[in-house]
Amino acid sequence: MGTLASVARTQANLAAAAAHDAEARLSQRLAGRNRFRLLDTKFVYFDSGRTEIRSQDADELEDVAKALTANANAILELQGYADAQGSDRYNRELARERVEAVMRHLVQRHGIELRQLRAISMGTVPLGAGEKASPEALARARRVDIRLRAPWSSWEDAQAQVDRAAPEDRQRQ
Repeated sequence: MGTLASVARTQANLAAAAAHDAEARLSQRLAGRNRFRLLDTKFVYFDSGRTEIRSQDADELEDVAKALTANANAILELQGYADAQGSDRYNRELARERVEAVMRHLVQRHGIELRQLRAISMGTVPLGAGEKASPEALARARRVDIRLRAPWSSWEDAQAQVDRAAPEDRQRQ
């Protein structure tokens, strides 16, 4: 009977340690629930004075939409820009309309939820020190920057699934 009690005590201690470990992991995840990891950065460019999504940029947005659909906790940070041509007011409005065009495209064509989108109009992109307002520099400025972010906890979950799957894959080989 003493051995049975000893085995039961050992199992109870192991269960208590596992419960404590699970509680610590959960507390850590809850503490970091608002921390996001940058997964990818993409750019959508626009013609001068325009807000329409170009056909060559639609593929970029499709890739982003797939990533958002795959992870319901992921978000997009969208930052809209304009080149230095025109007034500051016009450029702020143009940058805002570009961000809204990207959002509309993602919501209407790919069913992305608005809660996954964070957008801001940045206005004019200042030229770098010594940089001239060349057609190439102006074209680079007319854009929406897209940053795909996922909560650390979602990323950790995905990594854990990969890590758990890896030993099985090795055994099959």
